[in-house]
Amino acid sequence: MSNIQVIGLGYIGFPLACLLAEKRKIICVDIDKSKILNLRKKKIPFREKKLKSLFNKNFKNLFFKNNIIREKKNSTFIICVPTPLKNKKAELKYLHNAMEDLKNVLKKNDLVIIESTIPPGTTQKIYKKYNFYKKKIYLAYCPERAIPGNTLFEMQNNFRVIGGINLSSSLKAKKIYN
Repeated sequence: MSNIQVIGLGYIGFPLACLLAEKRKIICVDIDKSKILNLRKKKIPFREKKLKSLFNKNFKNLFFKNNIIREKKNSTFIICVPTPLKNKKAELKYLHNAMEDLKNVLKKNDLVIIESTIPPGTTQKIYKKYNFYKKKIYLAYCPERAIPGNTLFEMQNNFRVIGGINLSSSLKAKKIYN
């Protein structure tokens, strides 16, 4: 899976995209048009230790878009959208918005990894709701585990928990994070 798109360029998605861009082309997707324009001009949206130098080093492998791109080859889509608490429950509207955008782009053997913080059972609900089983889409969950301000260090040094809807999904996701 050589094509990777990171959806959501906040405190987790943007540093992750910069790290992944060390080895391959990464399509960075965010609905915030001004954020995309600024990133194209090499203006990063927030401060983070060592992020600016990593961004500048890997800039040639980062492509900024406002929409998810359908590619001919199999793709991996890593979703890093906000899931803020609302009335003590995770607000999943941004995740579902991303899934709505993705559903018409996904093709057989694509991999979707949800990195946003979500309640137990959400991955299974998404798998069923968006008919991933019919389309033969791989689905995994790898919750973000980083504190803003130290994100890059933690992404590179913390152990990651990866769970897939099935073993194949888990193994495909593991290859991305290795």
